[in-house]
Amino acid sequence: MQQGYTPPDGGKISFRYGLIFGLGLFVLGAIVLCINTFLLNTPGIASFGLLVTGLDWLIVLGIFFLVGVLVARKAGKVGSATIGGVWAAIFDGVPYAILAIIIFYSYTLNQNLEHLTTSSSSRTIGPEAMRSILAASGLFGIVFGLLFTIGIGAGMAALGGLLGRSLFNKAHPNPMAGMPYPGQPFVGQPYPQPGQPPYPGQQYPQPGQPPYPGQPYPQPGQPPYPGQPYPQPGQPYGSQPSYPGYPAPGQPNETPGAPQPERERPPVSDYPHPPAE
Repeated sequence: MQQGYTPPDGGKISFRYGLIFGLGLFVLGAIVLCINTFLLNTPGIASFGLLVTGLDWLIVLGIFFLVGVLVARKAGKVGSATIGGVWAAIFDGVPYAILAIIIFYSYTLNQNLEHLTTSSSSRTIGPEAMRSILAASGLFGIVFGLLFTIGIGAGMAALGGLLGRSLFNKAHPNPMAGMPYPGQPFVGQPYPQPGQPPYPGQQYPQPGQPPYPGQPYPQPGQPPYPGQPYPQPGQPYGSQPSYPGYPAPGQPNETPGAPQPERERPPVSDYPHPPAE
């Protein structure tokens, strides 16, 4: 992961993709439900209804898998992909369940009740009891289908999240142990010497900024690094430490000591000394 990189918010990404694809699946499911209920409800062509339902489920599974891939590719987490699949299943299953209940109680229940009352096997059961049984079984089937859809959405999105996470890792590789961030030298690699261009991607220190860690300071009489201002006379190099009692780097080693007393010089005579005997 690069320096200064902020990971995206997985919750927002999961909700966004879940909302988009979930509503799309609801529209597809509503179309299939209306086709099976109003067009393919006769016994002669009921097999086509099963075929349409099977194709619909294949598309639903593929969409849930795609949601997991897209979410994990953006967020880099399989957990976020699973949550995205749950959101997609909720936005698909809840409106679909409401529509299915409306169609069932307004149309399908009456059609099934009329069909069963004409058969000989249902003559021992009254119409009201038969209606209650059909209503309860239909409601149970719709609720079970909703829970099953949420479970399938979470599972398929988790599988897609495994693929999406691998794509995320390729786009945002993590630095291995010992590898520097972009623009930094490797461990044990010396910094470029003065007058030498920096390594690829590495920038010079800004004016007034100390050298990078491990980079030697310029020696006395040596020009500073590019972008570093020249020191003024009597001024040490920028941001280079000096200690009390010691001269600044590049300054002569003159340690102030105690003042020495002056010796008394003997008087000098204006006359030459007599020759020694």
